[in-house]
Amino acid sequence: MEYGDPRPRNLRSDEDTIVKAPFLELLPSVVAYPFLGNGKVLLLAGTIFYVIVSNIPFIGGTLSLAAGGYICAFMMKIIVSTSQGDRELPDWPDFTDFLDDIIRPFAMIALTFAVSQMPAIIYCISDPHVLLTLDPILIILVLAGNFYLPMALIAVSMSNSIRGVNPVFIIPAIVKGPAAYFIACAILVLITTISRAVIDFVSHIPIYPLKVTVLAFLFLYFITVEMRIIGLLYYSNKERFDWL
Repeated sequence: MEYGDPRPRNLRSDEDTIVKAPFLELLPSVVAYPFLGNGKVLLLAGTIFYVIVSNIPFIGGTLSLAAGGYICAFMMKIIVSTSQGDRELPDWPDFTDFLDDIIRPFAMIALTFAVSQMPAIIYCISDPHVLLTLDPILIILVLAGNFYLPMALIAVSMSNSIRGVNPVFIIPAIVKGPAAYFIACAILVLITTISRAVIDFVSHIPIYPLKVTVLAFLFLYFITVEMRIIGLLYYSNKERFDWL
């Protein structure tokens, strides 16, 4: 599976690429990013597809899993596309091989999340009772996992391999750009909080077709924005992250 713009850099115009700037200066652009170029069409098509596969009786669950894998591939493609300086939302990923284009991206993203939270998972397994209380150690481990996750997503997406989640690569990269990384994590937490509040509000819409359509759109929009932020983090600091 190929990610990003396939054209060589010297064949792409300045209008196709992001102006090189510090991370903070690039952040405001993420709000409109999903709507640039063909983004509106891509989001609309993705919304319609997700609504359909989520509501087909009997086989809807299976298709939803496939859609989940496809979205994972799209997440990775956004990170890679952004890291290359692409200004607009990339096309939806190719779908020629179910194992390589659906299962593999799903497995890589799922394992990235799992590895990021592995200390917390191990701690819960060792003492399941901590799940019933606000255990401070568990809270710290979960926060540490969330802090680890964005850089892990960058490494896995850029290397197109689960080996990128290795702390040997992740921790030194975080140390090389701590200020921008802390800011990125804070912004991601803010966006996640906003998205949950908005989605919770929309979930109370009484008209079911309207509700599921808006929820699907919001899900894709916020995922796109979050992956864009992660990609911009790498794009604006790629000289420091010399592990790729």
